[in-house]
Amino acid sequence: MKEKKSILFIHHNRHSGGASKSLFNYLNSLQDKFDIHLIFPKGTVSKDPNIKNFELIPIIGVSQFDNSEIGFYQGRRWLVLIREFFFFFPSIFSILKLKNKNFTVVHLNEISLIFIGVIARLVFSCPIILHVRTVQNNKWNLRSKLISILLNKFIDQIICIDTTVLNSLKVYKIKKPIEVIRNSFEKNKEIDKSKKFERNNITKVAIVSNFLIYKGIFDFYEAANILKETNRIENIEFHVYGDNFREMNDLKGKIMQFFGFQFDISKKLKEKIQSDSLEHHFILKGFADDLEKVYENIDILCFPSHLNAVGRPVIEAGIHGKPSIVSLRDKENCDYLINDSTGIIIDEKNPSELANSIYDLHKNIDKRLLMGEKAFGHIRNLFSHQENLDKFEAILGRVTN
Repeated sequence: MKEKKSILFIHHNRHSGGASKSLFNYLNSLQDKFDIHLIFPKGTVSKDPNIKNFELIPIIGVSQFDNSEIGFYQGRRWLVLIREFFFFFPSIFSILKLKNKNFTVVHLNEISLIFIGVIARLVFSCPIILHVRTVQNNKWNLRSKLISILLNKFIDQIICIDTTVLNSLKVYKIKKPIEVIRNSFEKNKEIDKSKKFERNNITKVAIVSNFLIYKGIFDFYEAANILKETNRIENIEFHVYGDNFREMNDLKGKIMQFFGFQFDISKKLKEKIQSDSLEHHFILKGFADDLEKVYENIDILCFPSHLNAVGRPVIEAGIHGKPSIVSLRDKENCDYLINDSTGIIIDEKNPSELANSIYDLHKNIDKRLLMGEKAFGHIRNLFSHQENLDKFEAILGRVTN
């Protein structure tokens, strides 16, 4: 039997989310053809049942250097580099532990892993594939110049998840091959219209997200409060599937709170709900183990982030025939959502516009159901798992030959 080629995947985020789900979908489809090793930070991502068949190397944290539009270093955020410096050593050690492995290729699951990728290239002397999932900061400065040098010297192939991310890479003046491969989704079957497009007396509007300010969680809340204050919230429920991004009560959480990098959003939301008497309309559901049921039981998905990007929940909602309301700055360059057709695009940080859009879809049921049906067709055509997998495999073959 022909020996399987070995691939090392390095994942950056300890929390289960879109980036990990997309990666693991690929890995599950590749495991029969490749010997897969995965370095990842310990956290909720380690509980994902999709990774049990891989050779796992969990570590305390994977060192990153963030130059994304939302996370680039400025002001107090420079202190985050202390953490990344601390994680640099376990990251290097995890790579050195595998130095005797004959990896065919190393895959980095985000551009913030570029420095770890350089180490991997020097240790394994094999091609490096880099996935870029976040819109990058467009300022040309010392940081972007350094990243540009590393990308052009050490990376063999770059994959972007959409054209918005692709366009943001222009700042790095990349000379290496770049290809757009959208995130992978295994569910791609015909929708049961009798279930997905049913009419409900109560309109359930949902946000599916870790509690992060830049995900628009407070914009979502303010939209609910606006509808209440304008007497338009009757028969509308706001469901929140998620919780605090990090543990608040451990030592790390207290340090992060002390320096102002995070605060207890869950606690703040509960205080607001009580003070504004929204208990019957704004409901904190916590983390959902079964997202299939979540999307089947909601009517509208909201993604009011400040990221100028369309997140995985929008695509997941579309797969289940549900329309989305998404906040974007670059409204003309959106692959995943067609404004006023498969959903609604609004301005960022605009709870009033979000409230009006929710109310519009609540009152116009036929419009909402038609949007959901169109969203399903659009996402189904855009996110063929097999087609995206074939593109990914073609890249693996190309860089290793």
